[in-house]
Amino acid sequence: MSEEGPVEVRLMTPGPTALLDRAREAMSAPMMHHRTEEFRSIVRECREGLKRFFRTSDDVAILTSSGTGGMEAALVALLSPGDRVLVGSCGKFGDRWGEIAAAYGLEVDWIKSGTGEALDPAEVAARLLTIRPRVFCLTASETSVGVKNDLESLANLAREASPQTFLVVDAITALGAFPFETQKWGIDIVVCGSQKALSLPPGLAFVSMSARAREAAGRTRLPRYYLNLLREIEKQASGETAFTPAISLVVGLAASLRWFGERTMEGAWRDAARRSAMTRAGLEALGVALVPKGAPSESVTAAWVPVGIYCAALLKDLTAMHRIMIAGWLGEL
Repeated sequence: MSEEGPVEVRLMTPGPTALLDRAREAMSAPMMHHRTEEFRSIVRECREGLKRFFRTSDDVAILTSSGTGGMEAALVALLSPGDRVLVGSCGKFGDRWGEIAAAYGLEVDWIKSGTGEALDPAEVAARLLTIRPRVFCLTASETSVGVKNDLESLANLAREASPQTFLVVDAITALGAFPFETQKWGIDIVVCGSQKALSLPPGLAFVSMSARAREAAGRTRLPRYYLNLLREIEKQASGETAFTPAISLVVGLAASLRWFGERTMEGAWRDAARRSAMTRAGLEALGVALVPKGAPSESVTAAWVPVGIYCAALLKDLTAMHRIMIAGWLGEL
């Protein structure tokens, strides 16, 4: 920071993303107490806005945590000791599903795609038929390689191949960026985070649960305390939260959801598609190769560093010379 104050940097990382102006203004308001009708009304407003954002009539729990906390909450809600989990992974964040399940001593089976490739629907169907897992986890948009999965097709395949399997999706970099229909596609649990398309600071996770997921969660036996989705959904129906929430972030969430309501989800999807197409075209015009071999995500563009350029130096120079911050490599890349 200079004596003149901080220098504005254009934040173009996959997350955190640049803050929405109206959300930043809302979050700068004086602190309120969360056990008041003023805050309860904001929670109730957010609940309804999140249903529209997720495209579902089911309840969506608000958690004070990162998106990873939402992922863990989803698994402990549906699983008991000895249950089997199938993880479909396209990269670093898909792997996280398996890492969480393994931490609870669960049996994990894997389907892994090649670098820059989406999951193979035929392989998914075959594995589901063979092992009949309790839960099938996958990632809608894999940040580490900029690839998205065809969730509608995969959800249909899962229902046909193994109807008793619960479908759980990390949509942290998907919701708000491209068409996603939680209820229409029959996805049991969907996880999202505040620091992506909602343009808020990190710190909130959102988890939707279908009716059958809620019913199952009442009978499962993995340990849980803070990350108890059923308790949060019950509490938040009246505007309360089970524990002290990130009050300012929830206030910002209400502002962000109003903004999405004004522009409509379809409008947000069109805008993200336009921006991502422009970004890919610009990189290709420069001769920069993209990582995705098909199905590029509209929420994040992944490209290979050109031969002869040192990645760390590129990131440093973009920030120092142009005040643009992008992200570097992730996972195996």
